[in-house]
Amino acid sequence: MALKLVGGAIALCAAYFLVWFFNYAGPLGLVSQGTLVVVMASKDGLIFASDTRQTVSRNVTESASFCDAAEKILEPALPGRFIIAVTGRRGFYPLSIIAAQDICGYVKSTPRDFDIGEVAKMWVEQNAGDVDLRQFDATDLANYLHNALFSYYTAHPYRSPQASGDIFASSVVLASFDPETATSYVRSLELKISPDLKQLLINDVTHAKFGPDDVSEPLVFGEVDYLMTEVLPTFASQPSAETTKSLIGNFPHTSFMKTAETPKQTAIDLAKDLIGAASRMTATKPASSGIGGPIDIRFIGAEPRVERVH
Repeated sequence: MALKLVGGAIALCAAYFLVWFFNYAGPLGLVSQGTLVVVMASKDGLIFASDTRQTVSRNVTESASFCDAAEKILEPALPGRFIIAVTGRRGFYPLSIIAAQDICGYVKSTPRDFDIGEVAKMWVEQNAGDVDLRQFDATDLANYLHNALFSYYTAHPYRSPQASGDIFASSVVLASFDPETATSYVRSLELKISPDLKQLLINDVTHAKFGPDDVSEPLVFGEVDYLMTEVLPTFASQPSAETTKSLIGNFPHTSFMKTAETPKQTAIDLAKDLIGAASRMTATKPASSGIGGPIDIRFIGAEPRVERVH
């Protein structure tokens, strides 16, 4: 009889623990998202910049935690002069009680158990000989991302859209530079779970080329609506480089130059100023996801390896 009581008590404690754990952790565990990315061509190569604030929450309804200094830009080993970034949902972290004490410390030291950026990076490295953004058919990459996500849902059914109510939505941004023609290429794929929750819809959205005679207008990914409606209309009052003011200080009127006339430092300053202004604005007008942290700036130029600028 005593053994039965002890066994019953253990089962009851285990049940209470599971209730507490999933109330704490949520049906998804920890999910990560966010990002503002600015890409701008210069006469010397391509500037690719991102904020480093990761927005982390335990479920789809909980208020988020903001964790700064996150690496959001990925550099595949091959091919050279190539960068990947993800805006929106990046992936999922493992369920863990440890995260209760320090969410940001946990995500800093713990790899995601699914990372759409790393999946894209792996595909690029495996197909490096065929990945040329000048004539890139994104079908194979799209299928690879779709299969990887749904394989993950199969292995972790509690994180599937049907079980969690969470809708996976993100964009994968790809960028490269061809030094022989001094031309930059930028592509992006938009990913979102279908309304019936049974497939990942993928749209090949951005097909941008910046040759020497093309106008070097920056491309923005992620919190685009926030930047357009909250940041740029008041940009003239924001601290920024003089070259940045000359380009966008009279927004909505802009004065972008040809790529061949745009110095590398001008592109660096504009990317840094846009992300910095958006980060400061979130203190009074929050964005849908966090924008902030140190600004990460990379440069793709004549050298095969990407240069970390800031």
